Amino acid sequence: MQFTIANHVYTVHITKGPIVRGDKEHTGEAHWRERVLLISGAIPIDKREEVLIHELIEAYEFHFPKPSDPEKLRDWDANVYPMIRADLEKNGGLEALNAMEPTFEVAPDAGSPERLKLLRKYRFPELEHDDDLFELARAMWERRGLDPWTDQFHVRIMPQRDRAVALKIVMNIEGIRTRAHRTKTYAGCSEAEFEYGDLDHPWKAVFRVYRLIGSMKCEFIGEARWHDYFGHDLDALDPIVKQHPHACLAKCAEANALRRAFPEETSDLYSPEEFARQPMKRAAKPLPVSNDQTVEEDAPASANSLHLTLISTGMKNDAERKAFIRDCGERFGVRRDGDDRQFYGFVVKEAMRCRAVTA
Repeated sequence: MQFTIANHVYTVHITKGPIVRGDKEHTGEAHWRERVLLISGAIPIDKREEVLIHELIEAYEFHFPKPSDPEKLRDWDANVYPMIRADLEKNGGLEALNAMEPTFEVAPDAGSPERLKLLRKYRFPELEHDDDLFELARAMWERRGLDPWTDQFHVRIMPQRDRAVALKIVMNIEGIRTRAHRTKTYAGCSEAEFEYGDLDHPWKAVFRVYRLIGSMKCEFIGEARWHDYFGHDLDALDPIVKQHPHACLAKCAEANALRRAFPEETSDLYSPEEFARQPMKRAAKPLPVSNDQTVEEDAPASANSLHLTLISTGMKNDAERKAFIRDCGERFGVRRDGDDRQFYGFVVKEAMRCRAVTA
């Protein structure tokens, strides 16, 4: 059963079980981006029409927000309700709705504390030590209607300037392509086109995706240049990129084209190949809590002071000192959060501990 709202086609499904979100059971759900309306299979059949109309009105409100002016609001209601009734009759009416079989599997609810703990530990260990990043990632996948219990996507932490980070949802190209198909306006694509230079691999790939907008078939072009995604160091390339350079570059170009053609469905989704040259980053652990407050009070106030303090502990070599500082951050997963002095104090304390062990 399908309903048309403007150029968007919504498909109605009856779920195989109840729809539970957190500690509440819902009678229905409207997934606007996926163009799906869900009716709980646990409710009485004679309640389906009421739930369907409610979810359809929510979908209409998403695309055509209700006006605040009372007169315009009455016009809105007078237009929407007849369209819903007309569409229902086209689909066979109430009899067809009540005859629908439960076929839709509801994604497991990730809302309980126990289940969230499992998610953080086993599905998203890179987010285990940062509550804010995990909540941000959770909001991203829930907005996209993604199931965090499957392997259809993972979350990548991208370092930014000023020690900030950004989260990206990474999904294989088949998953991104499927989301475009669900719009019912995906009109195919072309074979990837490659340009070559003096290298053994293509330096550029061009991919064309087509989308129906009204009655027009529109072309959207995505480009991917080798050095933008894979760099110039061939020895540092991911083995998959080395083995399949054309396919990997083509996937980058196709992902770009799909995001341009279907921004509502794919705007913040990326393929793994687009991050081939960037190592995975984990959310950092907080600084270890210490009862010794004198370390923080006596901590170096600058990078130069830190180096002088490390020299006094026996680290005469500049490269050795830099490697030790870097190792403290990576080995312990220390999060600095802009407090350099706290971090410097931790490094000095660790250096003193190491000197005591080797003495």
